[in-house]
Amino acid sequence: MKIKILTVLIVVATFATTYAQKESKMPEVTITYDQKLAETNGEVELTKGKCIVFEIKKVQGGDPRVDAQVTTSLVFDIAEDAKEFEINDNSWEKKQAYVRISECRCMDRGYNPIISGTLKGKKLADNKWHIEADVVARGKDSGEDRIFKYTGVISSQK
Repeated sequence: MKIKILTVLIVVATFATTYAQKESKMPEVTITYDQKLAETNGEVELTKGKCIVFEIKKVQGGDPRVDAQVTTSLVFDIAEDAKEFEINDNSWEKKQAYVRISECRCMDRGYNPIISGTLKGKKLADNKWHIEADVVARGKDSGEDRIFKYTGVISSQK
């Protein structure tokens, strides 16, 4: 009887651990004013500029054998005075926008340039933004597609 109870507890603990690895909480959003994204020699950084930089982070379970989690972020900038924007397949070559992979020991860690999809947003009342993203970035190491999807309303504090 004790062995059956122990076996059930081990199965439940294993399932709970596996489920926790896949669970994702609400995205964390950072909005930075008076900055812009700049790429120099393959490195992306924030520099002084007349833009708003958005970073929308999703934390997801990684491979439980090697990672505690993987953070995937959508990072892009828009003109400081923009009330709405839309970036689509025709304009990604001219735009600096990235899917950033971090907090893992994995391929494509860092800023991966977005190559296709749609990203749009509209400024709402009370300093909020409605953002819709369905984009694909090319993995900088693997060449594989890195997909980021998000729809939601975020608050901007300025």
